[in-house]
Amino acid sequence: MTGRPLRTVLFTAACALASVHGLARADPPAPAYVMETTAAKRVKATLIVDVKAPKVRADEWTVYAAQAPNLPGQTDVRMSLPPRGKVARELSNEGRPMLYERLPAASAQSRQNLSARLEYEVTLLTRRLQKRGPGAPDVPRIAPLDAKTRRSELAAAYQFDHDAEPFQTWLDEQKLRRGSDEDDVDFARRAFAVLRKSLSHYEGADAAHEASKVCAAGKSDYAGLTAAYVAVLRANGIPARALCGFPVIFEGQPNKNYWPHAKAEFYAQGVGWVSADLAGAVRSNSPDEGLDFFGNDRADFLTAHTDTHLIIDTYFGRKTLDWLPDISWWVKGAGSFDGTRTTYTLSVQVEPLDLAEALAAKPSRPGAAKAAKKPAR
Repeated sequence: MTGRPLRTVLFTAACALASVHGLARADPPAPAYVMETTAAKRVKATLIVDVKAPKVRADEWTVYAAQAPNLPGQTDVRMSLPPRGKVARELSNEGRPMLYERLPAASAQSRQNLSARLEYEVTLLTRRLQKRGPGAPDVPRIAPLDAKTRRSELAAAYQFDHDAEPFQTWLDEQKLRRGSDEDDVDFARRAFAVLRKSLSHYEGADAAHEASKVCAAGKSDYAGLTAAYVAVLRANGIPARALCGFPVIFEGQPNKNYWPHAKAEFYAQGVGWVSADLAGAVRSNSPDEGLDFFGNDRADFLTAHTDTHLIIDTYFGRKTLDWLPDISWWVKGAGSFDGTRTTYTLSVQVEPLDLAEALAAKPSRPGAAKAAKKPAR
């Protein structure tokens, strides 16, 4: 047996055995926590990306964008890439839905300039993790994850390299091994507090994103901090995923300035998906170990895609995009990218919704149209 430390193999085997016993139990105990949904809002957001490339002579541009998914805190999603964005899937095993558009450079201006517009409509739900006290009313049973999703959200892959020996050593040093008496939520909260204290926020072109490198450096940007937290949870048998996107509400008001961000969510047995914004907590000066960013979905963030490493087919073959909160553009032509500038313009409208109606609405199906297996070149 190679490639995985023995302690990780033993932990995985123990989790599998516990799962088997859980299936055999006729009446599992009521969960100690519940995710309470308290409000809903309908958000319309338009993100315009303008690229000015004075030394490029384009024959054609191609624009790619991740198609925003339906999630527990983000439902009834509608998204478009006007005027003629098409539906496809990226080429990784996840096959996440994408939008793409080919734009011939038909004028002198379009040979040096690209303007792409992403339009979103989404219902965001305010959700908060609550502890259930003695005598609390029963809550609906939360179904366990299907086997495929569970495998995917526990895997050591991409930036979540929790099987790397340096990362395993770091887990031991930080005492981030799950105790026998810790349930999913309790361990996830403890890990959140440890990482918030031990890691710092750093923006730079050299910021590491692989979890093992983030923990070695002790710092990273929003993407790396999120990857480190996801990796810690996966290493301890808790399914977790990264959510990549951007804030649409800031300090209670529609956001006027675009900036990318990422947070995580983990699946707690009997509770469901729980939000955790480690990067927000690290950057904040909030008290209580930043735990106001744990289990608290403020309905202020639009998720463009889950996890990392989207693979697209470009003019130059397959390329991997670690994170895609807005667009990726490629150009066929001549010249250089010297002096190229990109600007982002975000406009957001927010409308409160009746919570009961929002919860009763059937989610729309983004990308329901028949999709090609891969984007056209």
